[in-house]
Amino acid sequence: KILRRCFLYDRKLLAELSRCAWESIKVFLQDAVPENDPIPGAVIAVQTFGDFLGFHPHCHILVTDGCFYGGRDMFRVAPPFELKKLASIFRHKVFRMLLSKGKITEEMVKMLSGWRHSGFNVCCGNRISPNDDTAMENLARYIIRASFSQERMRYLDSEGKVVYKSKDGKKTKIFPALEWLAAMCSHI
Repeated sequence: KILRRCFLYDRKLLAELSRCAWESIKVFLQDAVPENDPIPGAVIAVQTFGDFLGFHPHCHILVTDGCFYGGRDMFRVAPPFELKKLASIFRHKVFRMLLSKGKITEEMVKMLSGWRHSGFNVCCGNRISPNDDTAMENLARYIIRASFSQERMRYLDSEGKVVYKSKDGKKTKIFPALEWLAAMCSHI
C-alpha cells in the first residue's frame, strides 16, 4: 500500500508496472519450459481500482500456460505456476523499477523486504481449455471491466450523496457526490 502513491502521482509508472509484470511472467515461464528460446504469450490490462474505488494499481493478465518455441510453431505447456515464486520475481522487478525512477530508496526496499506479508500477490485462475469459448470470453470481460458497477451504485438526489455497495453486498459506503466524482476521476 505504501507504493500505491508512487503510481497515483506518476501515471506513466503504470506502463512500467505492466512491463514488470510481463518481464516477470517471461522469466518465470522461460525457466519452467526446457526448450531453446521459449516465448510465452500474454495480454495485460492495468487496473487502478479496488473495492469502493480505492486506488489500487494492479495487472490483470491473460497468459499462455507455457511457451512457444522452435520458430514459434511449437508449444510446450509449463508445470503449474508456483505463485509465491512468481510474486517474488514481480516484487523484485517493481522495486528495481521504482528505484531506477527515484521513487523509492534502498532503505525502503530493505524495510519492505523484511515485512512478513510482502503486499505483492499473484492470483491464478484455473487453466482454460482452448475450446472453452465461454470461459475465455468471461475472463476477457473481467480484465477490462469498468472501475465501478452501476448496479452497486445508488444516487440520493435529495442528499447529494452516492451509496455504493461492496462486491459481496455486505458493506456500503456513502460518498458526498463530489467525493464520488473525485474517486472515479482518480482512475481516469
